[in-house]
Amino acid sequence: MAIWGSSESLPSGHCTGKRARKPTHGETYIAAVEFSNPVKARVLLTYGNSSQPDSPHQADQLPLLARKELRTAWRTKTEVMSHLESRNKF
Repeated sequence: MAIWGSSESLPSGHCTGKRARKPTHGETYIAAVEFSNPVKARVLLTYGNSSQPDSPHQADQLPLLARKELRTAWRTKTEVMSHLESRNKF
């Protein structure tokens, strides 16, 4: 089931064209979640996790998209902290 990242209802996509569907907007976050015990999730944010042009994470997930792969979701504080590269207070 495709869901965008909010708690709202599932959106219906808006497309233009009569025969060929041409998406005009939408999300680029992809998630596959297995509701097992424990929950397992694989995710991808196709354009990366940064809006800063000089960041190494600006487009670092595009190779995964090209290979049709997802990465493991970091769901716990321990998982996130084990991948932390820097911390800035502002």
